[in-house]
Amino acid sequence: MIPAMESRSSDPTIGDIGPVPAVRAIVECGDKSVSCAGVIDTGADLSILDEMLFERLAIQTPLATIRLRTAGLSDLPMAVYTATIRLRGESEDELVFSDVPVIKSRLERPVLLLGRRGLLEWLRVEIDFPTGMVSLVRAYDLARQYPALTLNLPGFAAVAGLIEKESPVSREAVMIVLQTAMALEGFLDRVIVGVKSWLNHPHGP
Repeated sequence: MIPAMESRSSDPTIGDIGPVPAVRAIVECGDKSVSCAGVIDTGADLSILDEMLFERLAIQTPLATIRLRTAGLSDLPMAVYTATIRLRGESEDELVFSDVPVIKSRLERPVLLLGRRGLLEWLRVEIDFPTGMVSLVRAYDLARQYPALTLNLPGFAAVAGLIEKESPVSREAVMIVLQTAMALEGFLDRVIVGVKSWLNHPHGP
C-alpha cells in the first residue's frame, strides 16, 4: 500500500488566516520536538517554521546559508537548517520525512509552511474544497529507489506509482513494464554494438 493520509483542511490552531489546506505536523531535531499546523504551500521552495517554534528546538548549526529574494526584491542571507517532519491526519498513520531543509521566519502563529524540497516533491496533494479535506499520498517511494531511472525515463515515476498502487499488480502495469523492458533491451543492443565498434577503432577508421 502507498503511505497516505487525510485531514480536515481547517485547523483551529491556525486562527485568523481561516480555512487552509493543513495537517498536523511534528518537527523534530535531536531529542526536541514541537507540534504545529502544517500548512501546504505549493509556492514555497523551502519549508518555513515560525520563529518561536524554532527557538524551542534549540537548533544551533545551520546546514547552509542562501540568498533569498523577497517580494520587495531585497536579497537577504537566510540560514537553512534540517529537521525531521512528521505529518499526521485523521488517523494515527503518519508520513515521515528526514533531513528536510527548513528556514525560520516570524510568522506570528504556530505553523510550519510545507514547501517543496524534501517534502511536497515526494507527495501527491489532493484538496477537496467542498468537503474541506486534504489528502497526501507518498507517490514516489518506489521511484526514489531508482533515481537514475526516474531522472532519465520521464514515464518511470508514473509506472512505479501504478505498480505501487495495485495489489496484486494489475495486468496493465505488467504490460507497461514489459513493453518498456523490451524497448530498452533493443536499445541496449544497439549501444553495445556501438561500444564494440568504438573499442575496435577508438581513434576513428
